[in-house]
Amino acid sequence: MANQTWLDDKLKALDNVQQELVNWNNSNCPSETGYVTVRVLSGHPLHRAVSVLQMFYKGFLPHPAINHWRQFLRCSRNDDEEGAKAEVDCLIEWVKQEIKALTVGSESKPTNPKRSTKKGDAQAKLIAALSKHQEYQNGSCLNLDPIGVNALARLADVSPGSASKFFTDKFQGHDKYKIICLDAGRLADALKALNGDFAPHELYGRRPPNEGRDEDE
Repeated sequence: MANQTWLDDKLKALDNVQQELVNWNNSNCPSETGYVTVRVLSGHPLHRAVSVLQMFYKGFLPHPAINHWRQFLRCSRNDDEEGAKAEVDCLIEWVKQEIKALTVGSESKPTNPKRSTKKGDAQAKLIAALSKHQEYQNGSCLNLDPIGVNALARLADVSPGSASKFFTDKFQGHDKYKIICLDAGRLADALKALNGDFAPHELYGRRPPNEGRDEDE
């Protein structure tokens, strides 16, 4: 939405400059003296319009527009009507090309589907992706290899930040998840929990994830 607003404002600024350039041309019809009828000073509508437009180009018009603008101001100050009008024509053509590029770019730019930002949607994708990676089925896991945060994010088609938060919320961190992967039974319990109604870290009451099996034997 913010990008579209910026684009609309830029197009509006370009349209305004184009209109003021046309107005200047209309008010400076060729005369017998060849003098500029209306000089463009800092308070002139054309000068103000260009000042606004420059904000969309980090404070300065890009080349070659900046060269035409500076040459136009010089010709205007020197009462060089023919030279000023030539620079105005160049500026009008540049503005038209800018408007065309922005309009065509906006219409032809492909719209990529956005990743879900809803917590529930992201979590469901992550659980499904983790279950797939661990080959979880019928209450057991055939694959005990841990998956990385970024790899899970790609598999689930969510952001890495969502995947990282998932490991923090459900396993109390990615490191503890990797410890659980050392034990097929505990990994299966974790996947059961994820596909059920309670979080894997609730299983830690039976045995902390950083403790080995020797104490149980």
